[in-house]
Formats: sequence, structure tokens, C-alpha cells
Amino acid sequence: MKLSIFITNIIIDLFHKYQENKNKKKTIKEIYRLKHYLKNKDSLKIHFGCGPRILKDWINIDLNYMDHKYYFKNCKDKYYPPEIKGNKDDFFAINITKTKFPLKDNSVDLIFHEDFIEHLNQKEQVIFLAETYRILKKDLYIESIRQI
Repeated sequence: MKLSIFITNIIIDLFHKYQENKNKKKTIKEIYRLKHYLKNKDSLKIHFGCGPRILKDWINIDLNYMDHKYYFKNCKDKYYPPEIKGNKDDFFAINITKTKFPLKDNSVDLIFHEDFIEHLNQKEQVIFLAETYRILKKDLYIESIRQI
């Protein structure tokens, strides 16, 4: 019995390491894509924890490493009017609680998130808020909306 538990734990650990490595590769790819996307932007608006609500002309970030196809498959027009709906180029899967966000200090004009921060643990919340404070232009503020 103990041997089977031991073997099961080894298999679980190996799977987690595989997933972690896979996520690191995905993050590197997404950061490269984001840097390319930023070359033509004068004003930066970031929507964190976007889920299926991908907004046009925004940098939409979700912490999950799902492919954009998942979000568009599950995105219904009930979330917002079609004229403000973004496309796959507006979406990036980057977990900024594990990776420094690839933006300069004081470079972002607007940061928006709703029903998002409560999904992070306390340590991740501190990391997220510190990183958003770092990239947000001076004298601006972050508005966090949570539906009650």
C-alpha cells in the first residue's frame, strides 16, 4: 500500500513539473508576442483577468494558459456588444504573479480588472498589485470592480 502511494506521488510530481515546464514555454512565447504587439501602440490599456471578455484595442491578460480558441469558443455576445469585442491578437495568457510583466515602469495609461483579484491568494495579490503599480503611469490609479 505505501509503495503504491509513493509511486502515485512520484507520478503526480512528474506531471506537475511537466506542466510547469510547458507553462514556462508558453509564457516565453506570449511575452515575445506581446512585445511585438506593443511596437505599434501609443496608449496602453490593460484588462487583467479577462476570461472570455476580450476587449478590442486592449491588452487582455488571463493568468490561465488556455489557448485563445477556448476563450472565443466560450465567449458569447452577452458579455458585451460585438463592436467592442477583441480578437486573438488582443489576448495574452501570462501569469504576472509568476513572471515579471514585460513593460517599462510608468508606461500604462489604464488598468482594469473585475471579479479577478479575489481569485488570487494573498501572496499573489501583493505581487499583482506591486507589478501593476510599477507599470502604471504616475498620478493614475487602479480601479478594481467586484460584483456583489
